[in-house]
Amino acid sequence: MFPFVPRKVAQQARTQRPATPATASTSATVPAPVPSPETAERSADDAKGKRRTTDAIAQDEDLAALLWLSLSDHSLSENVNLRRAFASADDGWIPLSVLHRHSPFLAHLNRNPPESTFVRAVRAHAPELLEVRMRVSAPHKAAWYGSDSSSATDDLGGYEVRRKDWRDALSRARNSTRHEWDLRTVYMECIPLAHRAVPQIYRFIASLLGLTTPEHIATTTTRIQCITLPSHHLDRPGDAPKPKGFAFVTFSDEADAARLATDWPWLPRRCPSTPDGKTRPEDTSLAHDAAKFGFRVIRKARWDELKEEYLSYRQRLLDQAASKSSRATTSMQHADARGPRSADHMRDITERPQHADAKPRSGEPSPPRLSAEDSSRNAPAPAPLDPASSFPPGCLVYVRNVHPETNKTTLKALFGAHAFGSAAAASSALDYVDYSKGMTSCHLRLSAPSHAQALVSAFGSHPIVQRQGLDDTGARLPDDCPEDERATAISVEVVQGTREELYWSKVPEKVRREAVRKAIAQTSSQGGDGTGEVADGDGVAADGEGQGGKRKRKRRKKA
Repeated sequence: MFPFVPRKVAQQARTQRPATPATASTSATVPAPVPSPETAERSADDAKGKRRTTDAIAQDEDLAALLWLSLSDHSLSENVNLRRAFASADDGWIPLSVLHRHSPFLAHLNRNPPESTFVRAVRAHAPELLEVRMRVSAPHKAAWYGSDSSSATDDLGGYEVRRKDWRDALSRARNSTRHEWDLRTVYMECIPLAHRAVPQIYRFIASLLGLTTPEHIATTTTRIQCITLPSHHLDRPGDAPKPKGFAFVTFSDEADAARLATDWPWLPRRCPSTPDGKTRPEDTSLAHDAAKFGFRVIRKARWDELKEEYLSYRQRLLDQAASKSSRATTSMQHADARGPRSADHMRDITERPQHADAKPRSGEPSPPRLSAEDSSRNAPAPAPLDPASSFPPGCLVYVRNVHPETNKTTLKALFGAHAFGSAAAASSALDYVDYSKGMTSCHLRLSAPSHAQALVSAFGSHPIVQRQGLDDTGARLPDDCPEDERATAISVEVVQGTREELYWSKVPEKVRREAVRKAIAQTSSQGGDGTGEVADGDGVAADGEGQGGKRKRKRRKKA
């Protein structure tokens, strides 16, 4: 027979006599109990005294609030998967494991507590709204025979939860509309730092509305229906939004939304003290903190109006910038279409005073047009690059009218094919494509200023349109196309001056140094090739005179 010791007797014996080292036994060996994580946390909390009770109460309140928000009328109305699971459940009972998968509110928990903690929270803080029961299931064969027992035990047992008014709640969820919920929703920002998580926002709003008094405790839970944290534009899809001090709160009654927006107006903000510098007598500690942080509330309808106003203002600024750039690009294209001029003629034009009614005299001969080779020889050479420069000047190009669904690979192939021809030349000339998904413009970093000029010349002479997001060849527009269609063509320009400095200031220093080094190498290689060819030609002409054009080989002198 196995030795049996009653629990009380064992505890008394453990307290009366000191522990003795375990001895080996020939009979059955009983392993020493290993403390579970919950036991370790409980023992650690015991050392904190009264703080342990306060933390446990706060945690139970948070779990009860999150469970209610997961099963509120708003959640059943907006969450289709949850409503389907709720409707197909047995008398409205939903397993807590299913609620964990479908509820976005339980995703805000750093770690999932055991289901028994939720049961304790419901029975302590929401017994009039929710009820829980233990789910008893028949044991699976794997639990007896040991095959695939890990997956089988996950579906056994557990707890189920349901609303006491689950039939009425399901009917209200099916008949409610999003417009009705928007009327009961407010947007709030500048939430105090200690109340920015969803459970803390729940208690914070309840305190501001005075719902924490004993006569309102029974109805506090149902009056707050939803708390939504808007996602940041830098958040990745699928990630749980992080608290950043602003949120949308939906109430069951529109009067609560109107009252909160009236007590905490958007402008002017509520001051934390009276004009004489004293604290308002009606303010609690939470209300004083809210006024100190600049907490303010606005109705959802007004927030939508401000959003539309902001989007229209931003689009108007983008259109103005695009129109100015298109006019500048058009004037440059017209100037290039008139043909290259000599340096003396261009200096004469810039120094001569211009008049609106000035006409060329018939006796003056027109300036001669130069070929492309002559114009390239007469063009001033670019300033030499300094290795100590913070960025390579003249290597940045701004591009407009690209397809919003394109990507960097497609853009690199498109610009390389039209400006540099071969893929190898494009890879050497086009250093980086700075493009963000969904935008119609981008920046191109070229490895040398000459490559930037070649790119601008290629797209300035032939209007090209990118019809689709993955179009890496582009469509060339005919010369007689209408003006509105020509405005959709890809336009490029070299960025210079302050805009160029601002752009490169946001690039990491290591990347900027590498760009300067690459630009110097590209410029020196282009200049070295030309100089080498001329020197070799001169050497052949001089040394090959009278020797059939062959170059005389020089012998190396011995030391």
